[in-house]
Amino acid sequence: MSSMNTLPSPNDVNNEREVNLNDLIARGREMLAKRLWWFVVTVVAVLGTTWLVTKYQVRIYQATGTLVIERAPPRVLSGVREVVSLGAQGYWGTRQYYEAQRQILQSREVAQMVVDRHGLATDPHLFGLDKPDQNLTETKKRDIMSRLDPAAILASRVVVVLQEDSMIARISIEDSEPEYAQQLVNWVMAAYRERNVYIRRRATREAYKDLKVIAAEMQQRKRKSETALLNLETKYDLSENHHKAIAQRIFSLDRLLGEAQHRRLLATQLVRKLHKYAKRSDMFDVVDSRVLGDQVTQLIKRRLLELGVKKRALEGTYLSKHPKVRAVEVQLQHLRKTAKKHVRGLLNAAQSDQTAAKETVMALQQRLKQSYSEDTALRKAVLLYDQLKTKRDEDRRLYSMVAKRLAETDLTNQVDVNNITVLDEAMLPTVPIRPLKRLNYALGCVLALLCGFGAVLGAELLDSTVKDREQIEKVLGIPYLGAIPQYRPEDNETEEEVPLEHIDLYAHYRPKSRVAEASRSIRTNLLFMRPSQRLHSMVITSAHPREGKTSTSATIAIAMANSSGSCVLVDTDLRKPRLHKVFNVSAESRVTN
Repeated sequence: MSSMNTLPSPNDVNNEREVNLNDLIARGREMLAKRLWWFVVTVVAVLGTTWLVTKYQVRIYQATGTLVIERAPPRVLSGVREVVSLGAQGYWGTRQYYEAQRQILQSREVAQMVVDRHGLATDPHLFGLDKPDQNLTETKKRDIMSRLDPAAILASRVVVVLQEDSMIARISIEDSEPEYAQQLVNWVMAAYRERNVYIRRRATREAYKDLKVIAAEMQQRKRKSETALLNLETKYDLSENHHKAIAQRIFSLDRLLGEAQHRRLLATQLVRKLHKYAKRSDMFDVVDSRVLGDQVTQLIKRRLLELGVKKRALEGTYLSKHPKVRAVEVQLQHLRKTAKKHVRGLLNAAQSDQTAAKETVMALQQRLKQSYSEDTALRKAVLLYDQLKTKRDEDRRLYSMVAKRLAETDLTNQVDVNNITVLDEAMLPTVPIRPLKRLNYALGCVLALLCGFGAVLGAELLDSTVKDREQIEKVLGIPYLGAIPQYRPEDNETEEEVPLEHIDLYAHYRPKSRVAEASRSIRTNLLFMRPSQRLHSMVITSAHPREGKTSTSATIAIAMANSSGSCVLVDTDLRKPRLHKVFNVSAESRVTN
């Protein structure tokens, strides 16, 4: 058969916890009942200490003032933009702005303004040096104050609370003097408000100076651009009519140049042909229409035809040397010479026309070149004019913008606006915020209970005495024989009262009592502790006097005597022996039955 491991059920675990808790509670009650005076004395001491500390603790007063921090300053000048925008816009911008204002209120800068304005650098109360128990000389105080930073001390005492979803800020300062706390709060609020105006004024003044310099530079640039544009307008006629006139002139010169070049070409061709004709003697070899169209040429050719007809007629009648024939021949020769001269004259005229045409072409080309240069210069001047005009307009616009902004800045510098308003000045506090008596007393009660329980627990832990059977066997490592309960003469039992002088013989006079029964139990344990070896002797002792050695010895001896019939009891207390008094025998007796 195999064995199985079983886990404890939840009910068993809960029952075990309840048992342990009940044992712990019972143990605590037992310790508290046993050491009640420890608990009471500790509680009373802690409560008394709490009362004394609360009574003599320095009273701290808190003064609180209220500011309204608007998101935008009032618009005094409509349409005029501020140089410094007090406030913020947008959700995140507003959150960051108010967080920044909280830090400014707690900043060293605002605290330094208060210190400088009200002379707090030499105020011993700010440094905590005005307490009468310090016994500091004025020289020592001044030396300490010179090594400390009053602005940092004041700034560390300022507490700012921003109301959620509002423009309200509460400024609080704590101090042992209510008037001093009130003054500090009002001074801090005033300094913060004046700082806001000062920052705006300083930024406006700096912006005004910068804008004034920029405006002077813009004005100088505007004047330069206007002067350059005026000089260009004076140097060039940039009107539309002038531009059209140049274009018309170029067109006309271009047309005339074409015509002149054509004339020059015709004259050149005519000169070339006339050079050929000038070398010929026959007029009828000329076939050029321009030569043939000449009236003198036509007249000469007609006359040559007539003389040729007349000569042929005369040759048919007369011989070749006939005077009439020869006369006609002479006329023909003269007419041919005349025709040749006329052709040379036409050549000279054509050459003159050619030269004139060349000169005309050159002159027209020169004038056309000049016109083109003038047109190019005019176009460049127009382009430069447009650039200068654009620059002038831009300089004018910039100057106008800067001048306008300069005027606006000058106006805003003369008007004080602020988005910080003191809603409530700090009132004189009459009730201290510390110490909190109820809280101190409540904490004192809790602490007193804890200390009381701690004292009981500590005393219990420090108590090294043996109290029960388990401790005896665990600490001493010896078997436990038994315990004799305490007994008093006035114990109410059924038996007769034990005389006070025989109280140590309580078990003898009351054999049926718990004491007698306990002694008989101890006797039995002693006899059977070593079954193989009979008990012959034993020693009864204790660590301190008056712990019951005599009573215990007598009680055990009575029990042993009742069992075995005899028992020897030896008193070895040489300092204060008492057994002879208990059994009412003389001190010289040596054996007691």
